[in-house]
Amino acid sequence: MSDINYNSIRMRFQGRRLYNMEKSKMINRGKKIVAVALSFMMMIPVAFSQTTVTNAAAQAASATISTIADAITIDVVKNAKSDAKSSKDNDKLSLERGQEVQLQIKAKAAMKLESIRGKLSFIDTTSRDSDESPVLSNDIFTIAGADEISGWQVGYLANKDRDYYTVSINTNGQAREVKSGDIIASIRMKVQTSVDGVTVNYAVDEKEFKAQNVSDGSKITVTDGGIATGTLKNDFATTRGVTLSLPDKMTQKTYTFTTSGDGIKKFSVPVKITSNSGFTGMTVKFTYDYTSMNYTGYQLSPQALVGLSCKTVSSGVTSTQGEVTLSLLGSEDVMIKGDFLTLNFEMSRGAKAGNKSTISGKILSLANESGTKDDKLAKIVSNSCEVTIVEGPKRGDVNGDGKITLIDATYALQFYNGVRDLTDEQQALADVNGRDGVTLVDVLMLLKFCNGENVTFAN
Repeated sequence: MSDINYNSIRMRFQGRRLYNMEKSKMINRGKKIVAVALSFMMMIPVAFSQTTVTNAAAQAASATISTIADAITIDVVKNAKSDAKSSKDNDKLSLERGQEVQLQIKAKAAMKLESIRGKLSFIDTTSRDSDESPVLSNDIFTIAGADEISGWQVGYLANKDRDYYTVSINTNGQAREVKSGDIIASIRMKVQTSVDGVTVNYAVDEKEFKAQNVSDGSKITVTDGGIATGTLKNDFATTRGVTLSLPDKMTQKTYTFTTSGDGIKKFSVPVKITSNSGFTGMTVKFTYDYTSMNYTGYQLSPQALVGLSCKTVSSGVTSTQGEVTLSLLGSEDVMIKGDFLTLNFEMSRGAKAGNKSTISGKILSLANESGTKDDKLAKIVSNSCEVTIVEGPKRGDVNGDGKITLIDATYALQFYNGVRDLTDEQQALADVNGRDGVTLVDVLMLLKFCNGENVTFAN
């Protein structure tokens, strides 16, 4: 036993331990390499899968067209009113007769398009009752022309029943690539009948739509042709009409004398136009208190005389009030604002200071070049003027200051000599004897009155 070499045994043990440690390191290193390799190998199908999905998505994106509504859309280009008074009006869409509207047929999806052929029709959405017969396309629009965009060929034809247009868009068999938002065709239409709003339908049979996928050129098949729809709203629909305005309040003088023909009892009520979209005809009725005043006539303002003629339809009194109805007619839309006409009245003999009476106006009917119905005109309004009778000056008070002085006599003398103008009212006040207008007799009577003499003026 003493011959055992412990050192040798220890050396062999340590060597084996080192060997096992190195072996373990190599095994672990190998496991890591294998793990990395396996991870890489696992990533490869994922990457291929993602690429496949991306390509599939691209193909799917170009093949999502199932209806015509997925392929094209209809936009409207706002037209400028020829009679626009401001740039703001030019930003609005007018569906008034005589205006032009432009429809743009645009691509809604990316595709290679060869041709589209369908029925273009219009539905008046606001001016027709449900029980009325369907509106015909030519009753609203007529196609004024079509613009070919980027080489597209556009054709249109109204059918014999006038309820739609056949609109064809093609490239002579050569498919052209379009992107979403590209304009394919532009169609110009002229408004035939004024409307508040219109729905535009472009109905395309699936057989009349020829297109290909952008990605692979395969044919795009729509299962249901469907309808591409656009909506047009008249921005002027809520601003049509005319608003008349009378002054809210007026005062009218009455006098202690009632000599017929004085002229001082006459007065006028101005009527103004405060808003106006244009009219070719108007019927308006005014009512008044006939116990306080009498209607004597009207005058059109200078600007109204340029485009309008006027006649009295009826005038007179009923058991409760006085009435006058006027009819105005123009050859084209009259666009005036401001001064319109004046109504002339005279105070009745029974009028007394403190009495109040009312003059009212109401538009009965309006007509414009677009042929818009009365119920579609936005503003048919009434307005009233309250007239209060106040005590006027007495005879001899020519300047109306409430006193009879030498100044009044001087006014009368100057008028008689032709060096001063007097109003009709002032002339009546200076005619103190109530005869033959202003004479030297009236001047002498005024002078005597101012000197304290006993002078009696006419009633």
